[in-house]
Amino acid sequence: MLDFSFMPASIEIKNCRRARQAMFSNTSQKYRTNICQYTIFLVILSLTPVSRAALVTIDFDDLSAGVDVGVAYAALGVTFQNAEVTTLNGGRPGATAPNTVFHSVDGGVIDPSDPIIAVFAAAVSSVSVAGFDVGTDGIVLNAFDATSGGSLVDFAQSAGGGDNLVLTVSGQNILRVEFSKLANDFPGDGVTFDNFAFTPVPLPAAFPLFLGGLFTLSCMSRRRTQPALHT
Repeated sequence: MLDFSFMPASIEIKNCRRARQAMFSNTSQKYRTNICQYTIFLVILSLTPVSRAALVTIDFDDLSAGVDVGVAYAALGVTFQNAEVTTLNGGRPGATAPNTVFHSVDGGVIDPSDPIIAVFAAAVSSVSVAGFDVGTDGIVLNAFDATSGGSLVDFAQSAGGGDNLVLTVSGQNILRVEFSKLANDFPGDGVTFDNFAFTPVPLPAAFPLFLGGLFTLSCMSRRRTQPALHT
């Protein structure tokens, strides 16, 4: 029978170190396998084609004339300020009868300094609205990246007159739009709006951000869990 009682200390240290390395290798391999599985899952989700978000259209015809629009469409993700339902111009070409909207105080005389405002519960990528009985003062639609204040994302305007003049703005983070007459050179020049529409931002667009965060966390976790190996 062999006697290992006099085995050199250096050999024992090497054997111990090899055992620790083997243990860490197995643990690390399992950890990397889990991370890879989650990463592959998120990559597939982020690369999967996403259908375009459904366009939301509001024609105001489900409300009664004289009603302040306010939170009537909050369930659709938008609230309004300074907007009142009217039957004025509801029968014009392009309008969805019987209703349109104008300013809740000034009627059709929607001064640029006191516009109709629409605030979104979550960011949208495009907004459009149609103007009716537009006169010399024209109409304008401004989009902002905040529910109040913020920076101008995009704008659209029409200086011409007529009916069903559609203004459209687009951007990656629209949270508020304001629409009114482009100018107020002719105070008696009134206008109404109809067919307010917007496109919500699809939620899956955020998956690449989660993916980047996952890689960062995995790197941090590996540094924390890897034991130091001493010779």
